[in-house]
Amino acid sequence: MQLKPKTLRPALATAAATLLGPAQAAPLGGEVVQEELNDASAPSLPPVPLRRYPAFLEGAQARVASLLYKEDDGRILVWENVLQAAHAWDDDRRLTITGTTDLITGASPVGTVPSQSTQIITGASGQTTTVTAGALPLYPVSDVRLAIAAAYAYPLGPGLAARSAVNAAEERDYTAIGIAQRLNRSWGHEITTLSLDFALTRETLEPIGGIPPALAREGSFTLAGGEDGENRSRLTLEWQLGLSQVLSRRLLLQGQYFGGHLNGYLTDPYKRISYVSGISGEPLPGQGTWTERRPDRRTYHGLALGLLAALPGGLVWRNEGRMFRDDWSIRATSLDTRLDLPQAFDRGFSLYARYYRQSAAWFYHYRLADGPGPGIDPADITADPSRLSAASADWRLGALEDLTLGVGYRHTLPSGPWLDGDWRLRLGRFVQWDQAGRFPTLRAWSAFFSLRLDW
Repeated sequence: MQLKPKTLRPALATAAATLLGPAQAAPLGGEVVQEELNDASAPSLPPVPLRRYPAFLEGAQARVASLLYKEDDGRILVWENVLQAAHAWDDDRRLTITGTTDLITGASPVGTVPSQSTQIITGASGQTTTVTAGALPLYPVSDVRLAIAAAYAYPLGPGLAARSAVNAAEERDYTAIGIAQRLNRSWGHEITTLSLDFALTRETLEPIGGIPPALAREGSFTLAGGEDGENRSRLTLEWQLGLSQVLSRRLLLQGQYFGGHLNGYLTDPYKRISYVSGISGEPLPGQGTWTERRPDRRTYHGLALGLLAALPGGLVWRNEGRMFRDDWSIRATSLDTRLDLPQAFDRGFSLYARYYRQSAAWFYHYRLADGPGPGIDPADITADPSRLSAASADWRLGALEDLTLGVGYRHTLPSGPWLDGDWRLRLGRFVQWDQAGRFPTLRAWSAFFSLRLDW
């Protein structure tokens, strides 16, 4: 989506371009002055343009970015690197190719609860991890993800544009391939823009060692060959309807309705759930660990509303609120705010904050129990876990809250004979806690760096 009304001030233009991203917005203002000069000038021979770069680089853009996310206490570490190359033939045609690598290592909660005794956790390929008494059971993880995507934006007619994309990703135990399509319709010199997006993704899971049977007692099955010797797959259809409206020279309003439907294997084959005694709260001997089971369908919907304001003095303030709900009974809300301070001497700072809260899925259980007892939730009591329609102890499906605070720095590169660009650095602190206070508070640091070059 490109917003280029010629009456808007450059302050709002720059802010809109930053908010919507390089593929959706373009700088505003400036060209109207040149057009007026051209209209007023007498007919003459066209001047020979002075090119600052080789001809084959005209309209090219390159961007590299790196994200480092590290949880405290030796938990998950993610290092993501992105390389993006784009070429624009004109204002309406643009090809973008993006390559991504993710390195994941560290340890993640397996789903079972702490015990007063030492626990032995069995994981992929029969590997075991010893968990000391009273500690939250974690299991080591390590993987590398490779992904590539290509997108082409093109016009369909006056005020109508489209964007088609394909993408693929692969990990040791996971592959995915997807397609996406966007349609944009704009009115009033692109003051108002309506967008419609669809995406279809097919994912295939090949868990290390095989696929365990759902809601089965650990030790009652072997992973070799999986439950039925076949891979498990799922299909995801996503959609989004968006509206962007320039309210004034300094205000931009954005709204979106989004949704999706997942169908297929949605269970996490690596997660487990504890089965404890209602009297002692300790895992039952010989049957204290079970696999999980999730529904094989999920439909979700959400609304997002964002407001961007170019304030006096060069300040730019962005705010966004989101609401989410699905048929797993998860209800979530988030609030994001970011303030870009005035840029001076080709550099500037920004401050941002994000708050998120969600309710638990209907089948989420901190643990299962064989009977009533101190601290046992009545909903967790079952005489036979295998008879449950679904059950998971994955903390990500529980009632959570989190808060992110961060600071950013941006620096515009000196305009050279070949190219222009900028680089950005953002540092953030993330804190997440369980609303019931049953899990240790999760704390993490994040660092993001990007470099953009334009020819």
